[in-house]
Amino acid sequence: MATPEPEPPAAIAAEPVPQVRVESELLQEAAPEPLAAESASEPHRTPAAKAAPQAQRERETHTVEPQVRRGDRPWAHTAIHQSFADAKLRSARWKSHGFRISPEVLSRLKERLNADRRSTGNSSLAIGHYVDAALRNLPATVDEQIAMAAAFEANQLWDQERTQPSNYRVGESAYDLMSNLKLALQEADFGRRGTHVVSAGIERLLDALETEGPLQRPPRQRP
Repeated sequence: MATPEPEPPAAIAAEPVPQVRVESELLQEAAPEPLAAESASEPHRTPAAKAAPQAQRERETHTVEPQVRRGDRPWAHTAIHQSFADAKLRSARWKSHGFRISPEVLSRLKERLNADRRSTGNSSLAIGHYVDAALRNLPATVDEQIAMAAAFEANQLWDQERTQPSNYRVGESAYDLMSNLKLALQEADFGRRGTHVVSAGIERLLDALETEGPLQRPPRQRP
């Protein structure tokens, strides 16, 4: 008797295989988005390095301008304004003192005085205001005053005109300087040259005034 053939097994429906995600993909999703300040194109910087640009910006914002020296800014107009104001406000402190001024410098000073009287409309300007302004702004040390006077003297070797004594009213500081100038020059072995110091100082003032142009009235200070 023949053995019956076994029936083929019924096809089993294939269950869907769950998709396995690679570990690298999971790590990539978990990684935080890169910050703009820490992009790959920018090298890693320490906190101190990051603070450096900010500190630099602060220094640039709060930079203090270097102190301006006299040779770098106009000063002669201000000197005349100050001397005139001091003579008006503190007239009791102004005293008469004898001066000898080089004739050439004195002639130039008178021309400038007349021009400034016209440009300011102030007929009360006087030679004493200019002498005072010049003496107030002499170089600070005796050595510098002597160097200035020596250069002036060298340019006056051929000048045969004799100086004439004149009295001008000057402020307290200028008067004190003149009272001590003779002894100070003698102690520095530059005696009997006070005329050159004064004349050189006035010439220096006149040169600065010429550079600055016509004298004008100072601006009014509003309260």
